[in-house]
Amino acid sequence: MNPLFFTRPILTALFVILFSLPSAAQAEAWHIATFETSKTQPVACPNCREGWGEAIQHALPQKDLGPKILRGHIIKVDLSHQRLAVMVTRRVTDGPCANHVGPVAYTDPPIEAPLPVLLRTVPQWMEESGAALALSGANFHFDANQGVRAELPCGEVIGVNLHDGHLDWPQPGAPELLRENIDANPQWPADTLLINHDRTARVLRVQDYADLNQAAFAIAGSALFTETGGENNGTGTKPDKNLARLGIGVLPGRQHLIIILLEGRSTTVDGFVVGSRLNRLRRLMHAFGAVDAINLDGSGSAQVVGPDGFATTPSDPEGARPIANHLGFRLADEPVTWTSYGQRQGNNQGN
Repeated sequence: MNPLFFTRPILTALFVILFSLPSAAQAEAWHIATFETSKTQPVACPNCREGWGEAIQHALPQKDLGPKILRGHIIKVDLSHQRLAVMVTRRVTDGPCANHVGPVAYTDPPIEAPLPVLLRTVPQWMEESGAALALSGANFHFDANQGVRAELPCGEVIGVNLHDGHLDWPQPGAPELLRENIDANPQWPADTLLINHDRTARVLRVQDYADLNQAAFAIAGSALFTETGGENNGTGTKPDKNLARLGIGVLPGRQHLIIILLEGRSTTVDGFVVGSRLNRLRRLMHAFGAVDAINLDGSGSAQVVGPDGFATTPSDPEGARPIANHLGFRLADEPVTWTSYGQRQGNNQGN
């Protein structure tokens, strides 16, 4: 009798078990870790990868901390993963906010302007988009009279918004909006995280539509620093206030992102800090070796939600804040090809 007669069913069963388990490549698409530290508590980070604890300790030496605990979250994303799908909120202007005009928040003097985007929380957008890991994006405007938590919260993205090669803000043909937002306020320069079709990333102060040609996805913010030395401490970032802080760094080789969220007043329980100045986020990005880094919207807007119930605690007492755009990731069943803005333009596919 063939001895394989008995072993073949066993081998088949092992094959099924092995290939039904998450692959190592799948597990490496992103990695999430949470840390806590204070003047009296060294960095505690059970899920940190090798060297992460040392980087945090270097950026946040205990002697510079107070007695209250600082809590933060570190996420590394591998853009080179061939099944990694990236998503940026598509700016929909034919929905319930399409015709909404109102006084723009954060302008002095107040101005009336279109606010055509329906604001959504990160969990709401995740449910719509199918993202498995998502975070809040750029600064945004909302109706100052209605507030960000209106029954129908309407607003507008500040800066570039590009998804899968579709540039839907600023609209093509209005180059002045690459450098100014809807209220022409220079405190919001067009600093942008570009995720390119070749699975690399960079932070750039966009000056021309040609700067976007290689980008498949883009989301705006304010540069913490760039490889060429650019830095933004504009008043829009409130750099000297203790707020929740959220940023994205580009690691050497430009195929990995490091996402850092420092919690704010969400941890109002005695014993936890109530936010960080912007420079703390910048030091962490340098310590992790980022060559470029961008600061996204902070305070109550800063949110990260991931798989297996992972979620940062919203800074607002009311819970997650509705926001104008988001950045998300998921693993597709098959390899994913990213289409750049330049490719779409070259193919006359429009936006």
